[in-house]
Amino acid sequence: MRLVKAPLHPKEVTTVKGIPTTIPTRTILDLLRDGEDLSLIANVLYDARKTCREVEERAFADKVDELGGRYGLEKGRSLYERLGGLK
Repeated sequence: MRLVKAPLHPKEVTTVKGIPTTIPTRTILDLLRDGEDLSLIANVLYDARKTCREVEERAFADKVDELGGRYGLEKGRSLYERLGGLK
């Protein structure tokens, strides 16, 4: 486990069994920014798409796509789609 300090918008925090935690979409963005394994992030995205309704998917996809360069994707290629989103 790693502790990361970053500003959070109140809408990016939820409570799970009494413990404050980031919402799935924020967690995914944090994992991408940290350079985590894409196959693991794809699994998180798959689960989040089934249960998470707090954001508009296209707007979230745009945020994910902004991080594509960190993973060697050419500009204009969709990291979100590569992770299994927007099918």
